[in-house]
Amino acid sequence: MLIQEDHERLVRELHRLRDVYGYEVNVVSMDKLSRAEQFQLAGRTTIMMGVHGNGLTSLLWMKPTPRSTVMEFFFPGGFAHDYEYTTRALGMVHYGFWGDHAFTRPDVPRVAYPDGFQGNSIPIDGTLVARICQERLTLSEEADD
Repeated sequence: MLIQEDHERLVRELHRLRDVYGYEVNVVSMDKLSRAEQFQLAGRTTIMMGVHGNGLTSLLWMKPTPRSTVMEFFFPGGFAHDYEYTTRALGMVHYGFWGDHAFTRPDVPRVAYPDGFQGNSIPIDGTLVARICQERLTLSEEADD
């Protein structure tokens, strides 16, 4: 899980994007949705994000487009290829985050599972995440012109 105050800041930043640009923002725990609800939500999702874990499996039902993106939050120093590989295999872009540091192919770290990897104190910089969301969503608008 994210550090609670980092989660709250991330949600505020995403809601700011919603308010300024009109983007739909859904803050959910995938494990609290039925399988059908997970399929439906993922099927209309452009950017899926979350802490490394089973909730990201729903990326399988995302529609690959030039702006389709999965953002995965890791404990700093930790990394696993599970969702990064799956995202790329489906033709989408994957970003990993260590707090205030983002990375994507070809510059991904080595696989590592440090203490805290599956803990409840994962940091995230909500402003950085929101900035990359805006970049990815603007990319699609430019690509469609």
